[in-house]
Amino acid sequence: METADIFVYEKKSFIYILKQFDSLTNNQLYSMIDAEMSDACHAFKYAVFRWIMKFRKGEDVWWFSSEHKVEEDRTRIAKELVAIWKLCILLLHAIYKSPSVAEFAHERLDDVQKLLENGEINEQTYIERCNWIKHCKEVDEQLVNCCPCHAIGSLSIARGIDEPVLRICCLPCGWDKCSTVVKF
Repeated sequence: METADIFVYEKKSFIYILKQFDSLTNNQLYSMIDAEMSDACHAFKYAVFRWIMKFRKGEDVWWFSSEHKVEEDRTRIAKELVAIWKLCILLLHAIYKSPSVAEFAHERLDDVQKLLENGEINEQTYIERCNWIKHCKEVDEQLVNCCPCHAIGSLSIARGIDEPVLRICCLPCGWDKCSTVVKF
C-alpha cells in the first residue's frame, strides 16, 4: 500500500526550494512555468512567477505572513507555494537524470577532497562543505523520490510561533482529486 509523503517548510527551509531556480533566467523560468502549468490560468501562473521573482530580488515579502489570517488568502497562497514546490521537483528530475543524486554528491565530495589535499581549504571548511553536501543529497533524494502528481498544501500558524508553516502532502498516485476534507 502506498503512503503519502509529507514535507514541512518554514520560511528558511523553503529557501532551499526557491534557490533551485537560480540557474534559470527570468525568460526560462516563465517558459518553464508556462509549459509545466499549461492547464492553469494566466493569473495563477503569473502569481507563481511573482513569488519566485520577489525572492530573487531579495524582497522579504515573498513568504506568507501571519497577517494573512483570512482563510481564502491562506488557501490561495498555499496553492501557489505548492506549485513552486512541484516545479522544483520537476526541475530536479531533469537535473538528476544523469548523474543521479548520489553520483552528483560523490563528485562534489571528490572536488572538496581535492581542495583539502591541495591546501586550498582547511579541515574545518572541509567538514562544513561535506556536511552541506550530505544535507543537499538527503533533501534532493527525498524530493526526487516523491511523486508530486497529487500534492496538496496547507499554511498554518502554530500557537506560540510567529512564522507560518507550509505543509505539503503528496497523496499516492491515483488519489481521487475531488476528495475533500471531512469536517464535523
